[in-house]
Amino acid sequence: MRNKRNRGEWRPPGAPGDDTHGPTAHHLDTHDILEQPASLGGPVWLQRAFRPKSPLAVLVTLMAIAIGVMAYTEGDPRRVIRLDPPWQPGEISRLEAYDPGGHLLLTWELSVESRDSQTVLISDREAAGFHERATVIADPRTLIPARTEFERESVEGRVDYVAEYGSEDVTIEADLPRGHEEAAVKLPARPFYDAEQLVMVIRALPLYGNFRGTLRSVVTRAGAQDNAILRVRGRESVSVPAGHFEAWKVDIAGTDQCAWIAVASPHQLVRYEDRKTGIFSELAEYTDGAAAPTGE
Repeated sequence: MRNKRNRGEWRPPGAPGDDTHGPTAHHLDTHDILEQPASLGGPVWLQRAFRPKSPLAVLVTLMAIAIGVMAYTEGDPRRVIRLDPPWQPGEISRLEAYDPGGHLLLTWELSVESRDSQTVLISDREAAGFHERATVIADPRTLIPARTEFERESVEGRVDYVAEYGSEDVTIEADLPRGHEEAAVKLPARPFYDAEQLVMVIRALPLYGNFRGTLRSVVTRAGAQDNAILRVRGRESVSVPAGHFEAWKVDIAGTDQCAWIAVASPHQLVRYEDRKTGIFSELAEYTDGAAAPTGE
């Protein structure tokens, strides 16, 4: 990082030199054009603040970044695919994360609220001595973010940051144990999403048996851009504490991550697995959204 404040021309190390990410030379199918992932980089202060220092921190970092290194692109420009958010304000999904031995590591709650005609997507992760909360305020139809609020409390101290999305950059202001620092990250071409909301974006995709697509994101906790490829590997019957579901198995190429999304609306996240570590999360309880939108 050059200074405590980065503006304008600053780009994450390894990120493309402009806002466009051209497709690879080969056209893979008529539904989507797949792109090569960009390298993660970012301000040194953010990388240092989120460096894992314990098994629990490793778990949370893997879950947050592996889930959220993507954002939906339109794919083939001749074929526009629109998101269809399947939830209502008031929805709550509670998942439990386990190690390969079946020991509970943390609880993970995903909830949806409405505020001043915008959708608020909240992700809470909690364990003994640890709490992390990410709130993304987004357009209710496109889910493109306007603001992200993040807080983490652990034995390493407290981290808070706010990311404000502008027309060309996202400005990040963070309060760390070592003080207040700021950075600006150039935005990729639309559509893009914040990494903290992307498990919800996957739920809003029009998944089907041979679905494949390239996703684009802004990883605000790392001050970086990245792409990932989603592929539906098939339909499976999945039993979890919340019940039995028919689900699409969605592979996140290059990350050893898989998400199972319920076929039936509201397309809950039923299971999430990291094949490399053996850590998995399962839906333990689901509350359907029924609350009327509220303003503040």
